[in-house]
Amino acid sequence: MPPPADAAPPSRRAVAAVWMGAAAYAAACLALTWASLRRLPENGFDAATFCQALWRFNRGDGMLTTLHDTPAAVSVLGEHFMPVLYAFAPIFRLFPGPAALAALHVAGLALGALPLYALAAEALGPEGGAWIALAYLASPPTTISAANVFAPESFSAALFLAAVWAQSRGKDAAYAALALAAISCRETNGLVAAALALVLWRRARTPRLHAALAAFGAAWFAVCVFWIEPRLGFGDPFGPLGLPRAAATTTLAFARAHAAATALELARRCLDAGKWLHFARWLAPAAFLPLAEPVWLIPAAPPAAMLLASSSRGLLGVAATWYLFPAYGFFFVAAAAAIAARPRWRTLGPRVVFACSLWSYLLFSPRLLGGYLAAALAPGRHSRAAPIRAAAALIPPDASVSAFDRALTILYARKRLYRYPWKKDEADFVLIDALADPGRADAAALREKGFFPVFSREGILLLGRERR
Repeated sequence: MPPPADAAPPSRRAVAAVWMGAAAYAAACLALTWASLRRLPENGFDAATFCQALWRFNRGDGMLTTLHDTPAAVSVLGEHFMPVLYAFAPIFRLFPGPAALAALHVAGLALGALPLYALAAEALGPEGGAWIALAYLASPPTTISAANVFAPESFSAALFLAAVWAQSRGKDAAYAALALAAISCRETNGLVAAALALVLWRRARTPRLHAALAAFGAAWFAVCVFWIEPRLGFGDPFGPLGLPRAAATTTLAFARAHAAATALELARRCLDAGKWLHFARWLAPAAFLPLAEPVWLIPAAPPAAMLLASSSRGLLGVAATWYLFPAYGFFFVAAAAAIAARPRWRTLGPRVVFACSLWSYLLFSPRLLGGYLAAALAPGRHSRAAPIRAAAALIPPDASVSAFDRALTILYARKRLYRYPWKKDEADFVLIDALADPGRADAAALREKGFFPVFSREGILLLGRERR
């Protein structure tokens, strides 16, 4: 977006408002996330996976985890290729545990407001840019994303927006470096970068750079999906599209044959009204103004196409956040461009975008929005975190454990940790919630297999056996 002729220099008040908004967002989200961690959240599996991988990497084992249902430890980079994790390893060495990863996660989300402000202020002036940046922070997808304890993709939006800002300033080296950093956050970001390069190509002084970045992004995605990830232990590069698990899925020939054989099914998936409604929710915080300047929606097209072609609507829940969020900031860039192109909207338009960010919470499921808040603020005495911690403290650090989800974030620092009920018959200890149906049934069965009770309180049951 070229700056208007009458653009004023950024005001200190607008910049301060954006910084204060980002700080308030980060403080509120961190308070809720840390409160949830103290109560041991149900959604701790992903955080425990990254914690175990970083813990093992810092001890020379590689980015390995045993929390997936695989015969042996596998690299977390095999599920989604995220080399940015290597940059987080030194931080995790200094501040181990899920709380530090949660702080990184929220910081990545909050930082997106800063380059977004810089871009929007070029088109709308300081005050308008501040409203756009605050709308991004206040929008449901940004706050819902904070409910995850940790996801490396949280830095993607900020890095892509900063790359565009650097390119608008003629800083091609910084643009390329920031775009590559964003690509390193997830393999699907390669497609976002390729689409973004095509958007910027039309106004670039150095079109070859954008052509090279578009080619690199597309090649990055293909190499990650067809070569790197299958060889790191998972072997299912088309999992998000609901395709069968087989060795043949690692070839381009299989992809072409499958697409031809299921063209009608893929078309039916793409025309699913429920999926399009979900995308409408993502656009709602920007007041649908991006539709008036759709070129900035192009970076979101590749991940959106993947989700539309997916076999399950379930991916449009939490998973959709991390497919679409890398390009989410461009929805607001598009809104700012649409307002700038219509002089009558310049004063009121940014405020409308902010109001729509707040209003759009009504379009999201109350359960999705309220569940995390309720879990974080629930009375501690009802969380049963104390007996879970007490049971975990009785397990020797070198023992293998199969534990239910809530215990994983405090047991990550061991080489053999399994997600219950996986490998419950092989582990030295099994930590279960005996009040849950699977736990109640397994308690008796495990006793018959030689396990004996080690700890039992408030339904939290630790079973152990003679270690070999």
